[in-house]
Amino acid sequence: LDGSQDNNGGVWTDGNGDPVSNPIDITGFTVSGSPYTFTYTIDNGSCSDSVSVTITIEDPAEAGTATPFEICEEEAAANSPLDLFTLLSGNDAGGTWNDDDATGALTGSNVDLTLLGTGSFDFTYSVTGVGSCGDDTETVTLTINPRPITGTATPFTVCETDVAANSPLDLFGQLTGNDLGGTWSDDDATGALSGSDVDLTGLAVGSYDFTYSITSGDGCSNSTTVTVTIEMFTTAGTATPLDICLADVPAQTPVDLFTQLTGNDTGGTWSDDDSSGALSGSNVDLTILTPNVSYNFTYSISNMGTCSDDFETVVITIIEIAPPTAPVNQEFCDSATVADLSASGSSIQWYDDAIGGTALDPSTALIDGEDYFASQTDAASGCES
Repeated sequence: LDGSQDNNGGVWTDGNGDPVSNPIDITGFTVSGSPYTFTYTIDNGSCSDSVSVTITIEDPAEAGTATPFEICEEEAAANSPLDLFTLLSGNDAGGTWNDDDATGALTGSNVDLTLLGTGSFDFTYSVTGVGSCGDDTETVTLTINPRPITGTATPFTVCETDVAANSPLDLFGQLTGNDLGGTWSDDDATGALSGSDVDLTGLAVGSYDFTYSITSGDGCSNSTTVTVTIEMFTTAGTATPLDICLADVPAQTPVDLFTQLTGNDTGGTWSDDDSSGALSGSNVDLTILTPNVSYNFTYSISNMGTCSDDFETVVITIIEIAPPTAPVNQEFCDSATVADLSASGSSIQWYDDAIGGTALDPSTALIDGEDYFASQTDAASGCES
């Protein structure tokens, strides 16, 4: 307290008049206790003089203490705008914020996080000091961590008839631009997923989602979903050829071609491949067909998407067996029977009339001057001449 004054034996007293030692410790002085007044008095017995010294503790500027802020880029919109004051504690009001990295995202104390890319960005709060106290600053750092890149998906579509040829399907083949290190999930719990491979043979017709997910070391996550679609194949079925004896044509015409198909789907169309003129819808007029000629009738059914159209052909043949050969005139003794008649052919049967006749028992006695008519039966087809 003596400053530049000579130490001439005076006494220092505080504001209460109590003596104090010199020098004094001011570390305990406060703003609220200011000002502090100290008086120096010299008294030589007959004369005295005094002078006072005032000490004022001024309030320093306080920009506060910052808390860093860190989020993933996918969370920027949900947290925007961000008031930077929420990241300060113990700060004085009245200061100003500065966009240290010139991001253009700062308005007042609010930061539009959607305008920031990934990385770290500094915003500094400045408070101007009063009197002898200097200014104070505090910097808040915002960190936007990048999302992992899970790539762009390409859907996979396959016909149910082609699943075996395309199985297993590696789902990574349906992604482009993805980071490594993620995991695949079987969103529909098909049980067909193993690692990144899908056993397509285990999937029924329908669409199934498989999602690739990555969580980074910063806790940021991302995912991309690949959709696998198994398309239904409509089938034309399996055909059974129709071989029909000429004698049976009147009773069986027209024939419905669907009776010659099994396992076929509906909605297809029939075509008369040989232009026989016998086809109407799915019915064939057998009386129009020429015997011993095979005619093709094809059932066609259209498929959608990756499945090819399907076709199945029914072959119809009317079988006409040539009559056996026999001598026109045959002579026998009086005791001859039908069994004695002679004809060349297979499974010969004798009749009493050429059309609509009665089949004769081999033991039937022959009548002199009577005409007899023979037929033969084809062993393969069972058709009779």
